[in-house]
Amino acid sequence: MRYFYIFLFVITLLFAITSCFPVQRLARDFGDYKQTKTILIIPPSKSTIFFSYYPYNPDKYKKDNDTVYPLEKSHFLKHVDDSLLYEVFVEGLEKGLDKYGIDYYLSDSVDAFLQGDDEAYVFSVAQKEMLEYPDTFKQKTQFDTVLYVQELERNNVISNTWFEFTELNNSDRSMNVLFSMHYTSDLFDGNFRMNWRTGEVTYQYTPYKIDVDDVLDLGFFAGYKNGEYIVDYLFNIFLEDQLGKGTIEDYYRYDKRRNSAYRANGDRFIIIEY
Repeated sequence: MRYFYIFLFVITLLFAITSCFPVQRLARDFGDYKQTKTILIIPPSKSTIFFSYYPYNPDKYKKDNDTVYPLEKSHFLKHVDDSLLYEVFVEGLEKGLDKYGIDYYLSDSVDAFLQGDDEAYVFSVAQKEMLEYPDTFKQKTQFDTVLYVQELERNNVISNTWFEFTELNNSDRSMNVLFSMHYTSDLFDGNFRMNWRTGEVTYQYTPYKIDVDDVLDLGFFAGYKNGEYIVDYLFNIFLEDQLGKGTIEDYYRYDKRRNSAYRANGDRFIIIEY
C-alpha cells in the first residue's frame, strides 16, 4: 500500500509540473503578442469617484448599508481632494502599465485608438470608491488557564475599483466587469507581557496611525496594481486563445522580468461576467 501512495504522489507531481509547461512557454511568447494589440485605458472621471463613510464595518452589517452617513464624520476622506486622488490614481495606473513596456492610449487619444488594429481592447473605469470605516483590532493570548483579550479601535480605508472590459469587433468575447480592492489601516506592533512578581498582564504596543497622506498613497498603489492587473488579464486572454477556453483552470500573473508566469491566487482582478 505504501508503494501505491508513492506512485500516486509521483503521478500527481508530474501532472502538476507538466501542466505548467504550456503556460511558461506561452509566457515567453507574450512579450511579442501584447505589442500587437491596440489598448485603450479610460481612467475614472470625477463623476465616477465616490467617497463613502460608515461608522462600522459594512461587511458585518450589510442590512444597514442603505443608510447614508455624512462624510463630515470621517477622519480622512473629508480632507481628501477628489482631483488629487484622481491624479495619483492615474499616475499609478500608468506606472503599472509602463512597467511592462505596454503600448496604450488614454481617453484623450480616442481618435488615434480607433485608427489602430481591428483587435482592440478597452478598459474603462466604471466606478472608483474610497471607503472609510472603523473597526476593532483584537489580540488574544493565554497565560496558564486565563485568556487575555486586548481591543483597540482601528481606522480603515479601502479602495474599490470597477473596470468594464470590452473587446471591439469580437462578438464571441463578452464584456466583463473587473473588480479590485486594496486597503490600508492602522497598525499596532505589540505583545502581552506578564509581571511575574505581581501576576499583572498588560498589552504594550506602538501604534502606527494612518493619515491623509496614506489615503493618497493608497490611491497611487491601487492605480499601480490595477495597471499590473490589466496586463495579467491580457495574458490570461492570450492563454485562453492559445490553449482553448477551459483548458487552464488557474488564473496567472505575468512576470516580465523573468519572462514567466505564476498563479495569481488572490492578487488579481475578480472577474464578474455579464
